Amino acid sequence: MKKILLVIMCLAMFSLILCGCGSDKSDAPDPEMLLIGSWSNEEAGVVTTFRDDGTYTTKMDGETVLEDTYTTEKVDDYTITVTTGEGEVIEISFPDEYTLTSEDTTMIRVTQDESIPENEDAEEYVSSPAELLLGTWSVDNSVMEFDADGYAYIYEDGEETEYTYETSPIDDSSLTITLIDYDGSTSSETSVFYDEDTLGIGDLIFVRSVG
Repeated sequence: MKKILLVIMCLAMFSLILCGCGSDKSDAPDPEMLLIGSWSNEEAGVVTTFRDDGTYTTKMDGETVLEDTYTTEKVDDYTITVTTGEGEVIEISFPDEYTLTSEDTTMIRVTQDESIPENEDAEEYVSSPAELLLGTWSVDNSVMEFDADGYAYIYEDGEETEYTYETSPIDDSSLTITLIDYDGSTSSETSVFYDEDTLGIGDLIFVRSVG
């Protein structure tokens, strides 16, 4: 029973305070968007994944124990309230982009490295940011697709725009993406992978589309 109660507490944690020491708040990602991704409470053996379509799934010890819907409302730059499909309202705050807290419960963002099973007999391989970029990404009504031939396609409001693109690595989890229009004009953004299926570009959080 104690473990089930802890699981319920973990399910009540849907927010994130982006803390940028010395940074401009206007550059901070929207806390509602930072919620997107997978979050873990090791003590309870719980991992909860929030999607941008308003649904979430919770697994305990690898087994799905809850699937539900949720809505969010921004309180300030570092706090949101979450209303579950059952009508429960929880306030959550974010010490940093990798941690979310609610009351006395803490969950940590699941990163790419944490999601790779340990195998001492195998050589560890972690995809580069440029490799992770390949595929289709979505947020709200916007979709981006990056292919291995250097073409990018942006779908917004039913319209498609084609670009070529170049990438420049920054570190193991971030890179600069430069889109090149047909007339040669360029635009660049710094992009950060929170995990292999969650990509932050500017103040938007994109989720990898599967299928």
